[in-house]
This record gives sequence, C-alpha cells and structure tokens, in this order.
Amino acid sequence: WIERAKTQTQKELEREVAKVSPAKAKRERRRPAENDQVNLSGTISAETESLYLRAKNLECQRLSRSASLDDVMREALLCYLHKHDPKEKEKRACKRTKPEGYGHKPERPTAQNNKKRAEDSGERAKGKASSTRGIAKPVARQVWVRDQGRCAQVGRDGRRCDEMKWLQIHHLVPRSMGGGDELGNLTLLCAGHHRLLHAD
Repeated sequence: WIERAKTQTQKELEREVAKVSPAKAKRERRRPAENDQVNLSGTISAETESLYLRAKNLECQRLSRSASLDDVMREALLCYLHKHDPKEKEKRACKRTKPEGYGHKPERPTAQNNKKRAEDSGERAKGKASSTRGIAKPVARQVWVRDQGRCAQVGRDGRRCDEMKWLQIHHLVPRSMGGGDELGNLTLLCAGHHRLLHAD
C-alpha cells in the first residue's frame, strides 16, 4: 500500500481499499435540514459518479460558476420529468391538440365517482392503442393527470391511498365483461390495491 500511495491519487487509493474491504451498503437516507433543505445520503456506482461529474461540468459551463450538487440534481431531474412524467407529456399533448372534455375540473376520486365514470362513459376514446394489450398513450396520460399521479383507491374510512409509486391502470369494468379503454372506465391504482381488486 505504501508503494501504491506513491503513484496513485488519494481517490484511486480509496477505490483500491474499498475493493479489498468493501463497506456494507448504506440505506438511502433523507433528513430535514435548516432553511427548507434536506440532507441526502446513499451510495452510487462509479458509473453514476462519472455521469454526475460530466453533468456537473456542463452545468458549471451553463451557469458560468461552480455548480453545486443541488444545481446538478435539480437540472437533471427537471430534464427527466420533462421527458418521462405523464403529467408533462399530457401538457405537451394538450398544447398540440386539446382532447374533448379537457380542462374539466376532475371529480374527487372516490369509489362512487369511479363507478359513476364507468357507467356514464359510452364513447370510446379516439386513437389506436399502442399495442393490442395496451391502452392508447394519450388516454393513459389523461388517467394519470386526472388521478394526480396517485392511487385512487379510497378506503372505508374515506381516506385515499397515498401511494405514488408502482402505479397501474385498472379497468373498472373488466374487458372480459365488455369494459373498454375509455377514460371513464379507467382508474389509477398502486400495485397492492390492483392485486387486491383482482383477487376478489
């Protein structure tokens, strides 16, 4: 190690030590800090670090100053959401062509409203589905926006599920019973509630 220390940088040496004596993986942590800030801690791969450093250099160039971790993360996340977030996709789609009924104030997603939407909807959404098993992307985006990117299942206590991950689109009236892919027959559910409904 002494010989290596003479020819390697501190960072290179730390990597070699980590290979020989790897530390236990640390759980990702998020803790409140002062001034509406948050402390994040976790472990990333060497590849992700390389991507971060490339992005940081570009952000420094764009800002004409030294870019902080917050600067780089914020810009990267904004770019990611612009490309992948169904809400952002729907905004762009609406700028091109506003679908019929767009701009309607959405109903509160309760079980009663979900049932009513399924009963009242008689017209199939326009547009061909992306696959024989899938739902047309414009319709899927509208479901996501209407349900606010959150599981729409409401419990007996009247509280709506808080889950905003692992979301799936559920047919209120199953296709096997004649249900279609129209907006009123679709709702957003987390994977857990989706499994429970299909298990009944």
